[in-house]
Amino acid sequence: QLISIPSTKESPKELDRGLNLVKKELKDITIEEFEKDGTKSILAYNSKARSKRFKIILNAHLDVVPGKNNQFYPVEKNGKLYGRGTYDMKTAAATMVLVFKEIVKKVKYPLALQLVTDEEIGGFQAHRPGRGARQSRPVRPGRPPGARSLCIGPRRGVRGHDGRARGA
Repeated sequence: QLISIPSTKESPKELDRGLNLVKKELKDITIEEFEKDGTKSILAYNSKARSKRFKIILNAHLDVVPGKNNQFYPVEKNGKLYGRGTYDMKTAAATMVLVFKEIVKKVKYPLALQLVTDEEIGGFQAHRPGRGARQSRPVRPGRPPGARSLCIGPRRGVRGHDGRARGA
């Protein structure tokens, strides 16, 4: 469903539609909503009140770059899904929502899911818990093996990094 939403910066109502779809999916979980200069984001977490320091924040964005109308109709070919946002990053966002929903009541440490709508335009508007401080460990598992990630720091510098993760 997320892929079929043309959630571009030119379509604020569609960005809202994407966030509303996620909020509906997480209806029994604490969600804080944020807005800055018309850019919206949400933060869902596994407690009644926001933690001062989350151990893990799953982070994804719901906005995509503009595309042709037909690109917003997901198509499966030879076991692969095609459509605007399938790689960057709606498939990963949907997976994070489902995983978060599954484990949110099971983990005993502060856990959050952050979804923003401004990554494709620089990522400087949406609320980021702990921006400018090392308060948590953001996780963006939506990149395939071998892909480099970029971190946009509090001083708007960009730094590349590689990382490894091992499961329990």
